[in-house]
Amino acid sequence: MVSLANREIENKTPARNGRTMLDLTGNAWQREAGQLAQWTQGRLVNRTDVYGSYLPSERRTAGKCNSYTAPAHLHNRRPGVLTADIIEEHYRGYDQGNLIGLHAISPECTCRWFLVDIDQHGDDQTALAAANAKAAFAWHADLQQRGFHPLLLDSNGRGGFHLLVVLSEPVASQQVHSFATQFVQDYAARGLSQVPEVFPKQADVNEKCRYGNWVRLPGRHHTRDHWTKVWDGTRWLEDQAAVEAILSVTGDLPDLIPASACNQSRRVGVGLARPPYVSAYGTDDWLEILQGTGPGNRHDTLLRLAGMLLGKRVPPEVVEELCVIWNEARNDPPREEEHIRQTVQDLVQRDLSTPTVLCSQTRVYRV
Repeated sequence: MVSLANREIENKTPARNGRTMLDLTGNAWQREAGQLAQWTQGRLVNRTDVYGSYLPSERRTAGKCNSYTAPAHLHNRRPGVLTADIIEEHYRGYDQGNLIGLHAISPECTCRWFLVDIDQHGDDQTALAAANAKAAFAWHADLQQRGFHPLLLDSNGRGGFHLLVVLSEPVASQQVHSFATQFVQDYAARGLSQVPEVFPKQADVNEKCRYGNWVRLPGRHHTRDHWTKVWDGTRWLEDQAAVEAILSVTGDLPDLIPASACNQSRRVGVGLARPPYVSAYGTDDWLEILQGTGPGNRHDTLLRLAGMLLGKRVPPEVVEELCVIWNEARNDPPREEEHIRQTVQDLVQRDLSTPTVLCSQTRVYRV
């Protein structure tokens, strides 16, 4: 079995076995892979020392995370490992193990794009797909009215959409993150039950959060035989038309993002004197957990974090969301979201069986 450390070599050699009809020579994504790679390098790449990657289909395990930050080994991460060849093989899409994603923030804390991920979660697939489409079209029109030239992408063919805005030059990540986060706060009015993810997910990268999060590039889907479609305002463009629509994007002026947005931090207490507060847990305990961890320690650290929050009587649904955000932002690689949510729910259900405590007391969750 080839190790993850050799992923860069695998990417340069397209796996042509088991190809589907979508992989035939006539596919425009394959014909234009070189042009798409050149466009991507010039418009989307924020950093070249790391990138998002997927395991080949034959090496995937159901219910486990099958994506990771490449190169898999930290000592192989250096500027220049993400090459034009790797990007080109993504667009050729011969094998789902060749698909990649790009990080949203550069080492200098700038962004060349931002993206709204309107995903498909829930049981009623038809209703969710309709709600997602309605919100996606509305936000797409809103951005156009503001002067942007967004790309609305059908990401999975089942009601998931990516709304991508490319910038003509890098903009401070704090400014972009604040604007994108504020932009989707009307999600309920758009008919969505939960706020969609935005990229960048963080305001910056630092020693505790070295890389941030990444998003899969347009092209072939990582689990389904679906190729990205592009909305032109009246219809969905496919194949050659979709590729040409993407290549036509040159980037929007940074002035369209209000500079004041970067001063509207959503973090409580930033830039202000904090009031005195005595915690049941030491600062070092919290900081150790919030730094995140890697394979082997993620589950135990999750239990500690969830237990500490629940012990402070933070509502379980809030704890669940906080743990999901922590996992995505801090763990390298992050665990699958389903595992995070289920772990918190199991912890809550287990402790509900203990005797009820008075509201003046603090329940200690056993971790």
